[in-house]
Parts: sequence; structure tokens; C-alpha cells
Amino acid sequence: HFQLGQALVDGSLGASALPDVWDESMERLLGVRTPNPSLGCLQDTRWYGGNFGYFPSYGLGVPAAAQLFQDCKATVSGMHEALGQGDASPVVAWLRQNVHEAGCLHSSDGLLEAATGSPLDARAFERHIRGRCFVTLLPFRFERRDTEGRFDRVPLIRHSSLHSG
Repeated sequence: HFQLGQALVDGSLGASALPDVWDESMERLLGVRTPNPSLGCLQDTRWYGGNFGYFPSYGLGVPAAAQLFQDCKATVSGMHEALGQGDASPVVAWLRQNVHEAGCLHSSDGLLEAATGSPLDARAFERHIRGRCFVTLLPFRFERRDTEGRFDRVPLIRHSSLHSG
């Protein structure tokens, strides 16, 4: 995404070529092709609005949000139950107290540390992703296979309590 945005800005990629180049990149990197441009390169509304450079900021915002959510879960009693009932007020109250009221007093790093007690920590994001995506969204999970850090994909169905064997 970032590299394609750079190529659009520096003129080495024309807008008319973007859908094909996007699909080629997706196939090369992830082994998938999008069925049409609206589910591919046009999914980012910033691009066709002429705004570039936002995508890399998610690289910091998403881990910070995971860390804030982790702290919120640890300190707000009944948060999951409330969210399950469609009630976000406990989360909003926590955000008001820990983020919104202090937002203009700190840098981004300082705000995160003031709200959670620690600077940005990628481990919170890793826990979030492992708990959310690898367990609930993917039909497999990763297991460490050897000491060199390689992983095997293991079908979740083998590990489900709903099935035997």
C-alpha cells in the first residue's frame, strides 16, 4: 500500500494502472486477487480523495489502540458484558478520564504512558492479534515448529472442544 502510494505520488505509476498493479502485488505478497477495484485499490478512500501518507500512521495507531484497550479491560469491571449488550459507556468513560481529558497535555508517547503506565509496547498488539484474529477469524492457528522460529499452520478444528480426535 505504502509503496504504491509512493509510486503514484512520484509519477512512476499512473492511476489507470493502479488496479492491475494492486492485484499483482496482492497476489505476489498474499496469494489473492481482488474481484474488482472497489474491493482492491479503491478500498482506501484517502487515495481517490488525493490524500496520501496516512496508511503508515496505522502502524503506530493500531498498536497504541491495542495497548489502551488492554489497560481498559484490566481496569474497567464488566466491560465485556457491557459491550456485549451494546453499551460502550464504560469504555467511553475510561477514555474520557485517561485519554480525552489529557490529550492536549502530552505528546502521543506521553499520553500513552500516562494512560497505561508504559510507553508503546508491541506485546499488547501481539496479544490482541493472537486473541482476535488467529483464534477467531482464521481457520488455523500457528504453532512454533522449531528453534529457528518457523511456524506450522495447524487447523483449528483439531483443537476445538466441540470435536473429538
